[in-house]
Amino acid sequence: MKALLLSFSGRKTMGNCLGTLDHISDILDEEGVDSHLIEMNDHNIAPCSECKYQCFDPDKDCPKSDDISDIYGEIVDHDLVFISVPIYSGAPCSKYFAFRERSQSVFHDVRLYNRFERVSKYYIVIGNEESGGKETVDLLSSDLKKHEEIILLQSHNYSQSSISGRIIENDGAKELLDSFVKDALKKHENIARKYKMMDDAQQKI
Repeated sequence: MKALLLSFSGRKTMGNCLGTLDHISDILDEEGVDSHLIEMNDHNIAPCSECKYQCFDPDKDCPKSDDISDIYGEIVDHDLVFISVPIYSGAPCSKYFAFRERSQSVFHDVRLYNRFERVSKYYIVIGNEESGGKETVDLLSSDLKKHEEIILLQSHNYSQSSISGRIIENDGAKELLDSFVKDALKKHENIARKYKMMDDAQQKI
């Protein structure tokens, strides 16, 4: 089993997004799961703009030249992905929106889309409920399957300011993530068995 860790933080230093993913990496290592971290801050993802909707034509390519295909290629090369998304100005950060909307430019590849659908996705939203947390959770939850999950890490639950970047130093936050990750691994194992049964049945047809 392989897990990808995606950080959408805009910070250039360690903060809540990287801190939580670093802790998740330790948990995965203890569970015998290989993990790989990608900091979206290091990649160029352009938003949808200045085009002629080429993504709606399977015979045409997106005019943007950036890293979006590489990122989605990394995702489908893993079994599950943990995604940390910070809340900026009451909403998910703009880089996440760009990543989400640009999926249209890669999902014309049906095989890639089908592989993406089988990657289990688990979100860690960093922010307080009254500052866009609830709306962000609602937005991201609309993309999740039944076995996938999202948690909201609120700094005020750990007596910290929203920009301190030290949530992971709190034992309560660590316990929440420990439970979240171990539960995610069990859910993924169950869904992976179902996918295998489906594939085996299809081969017999």
